[in-house]
Amino acid sequence: MKYDLPIDVQTQLKWLRAAGFDTVDCLAKDWRFATYAGWLRT
Repeated sequence: MKYDLPIDVQTQLKWLRAAGFDTVDCLAKDWRFATYAGWLRT
């Protein structure tokens, strides 16, 4: 895990929005690990 540099979830959600996702959310969070997703409008 030498190169595993965690960053806060809010920043990662901002990256998803910047990538073009309309809706983003953190689905689960446990210590350093998170599951997040982004959805596109169809």
